[in-house]
Amino acid sequence: LKSEHFIEFIKKNSWYEGIKKHFGIDWKTVQRRDLYKPLYSALAARMHFLPSDQPLAKTDVEQAKQWKEMYNTKSGKGTEQKFLDCLKEIKEPSSQDEGCKHGVRSPSKNC
Repeated sequence: LKSEHFIEFIKKNSWYEGIKKHFGIDWKTVQRRDLYKPLYSALAARMHFLPSDQPLAKTDVEQAKQWKEMYNTKSGKGTEQKFLDCLKEIKEPSSQDEGCKHGVRSPSKNC
């Protein structure tokens, strides 16, 4: 789901009540730009996996596989290696690095 469709999906479900109670976030008012906030994006990612019977990935390689299957899809252009390369850049940015060159969007960088 594209992020704007996902937000609409969540608004129609009861999960947002728990989020409002525990985090004080009214998910009915969340905008796409809010997903740049780490807590918001983590909540959205977790809710994305709620309908899945797969356990959450614990390693980088497992995360890459889940990303490919659940976000990029089998027919998508992304690869598990692309995910791992970008993750490495995020974890270990060089002093000359202007951000991930592999398509991860950042509110402050044009990736």
